[in-house]
Amino acid sequence: MTKEARFVKMLLRIIAHAREFHDGHFFIFSFTTGYKGNFGTPDLDLGGGRDEIARMPSYQSVEELLEAMLSPSCRCILSL
Repeated sequence: MTKEARFVKMLLRIIAHAREFHDGHFFIFSFTTGYKGNFGTPDLDLGGGRDEIARMPSYQSVEELLEAMLSPSCRCILSL
């Protein structure tokens, strides 16, 4: 399987999981320090979501983030 095909497959699994368990919501952010993501919707308007995003682990690549989000022991999922 090509790198691109693997990426698409992981992203489709993320979308399916989000639709089934999180009303279709998920996000991926690209920061200078790496990638962060989660299922749900961060509350950036009131500021609580910013703190939770700050505490989330950062991943070197978007592929690493997707793998982490699909992992049963995902460290990126917080209580949003």
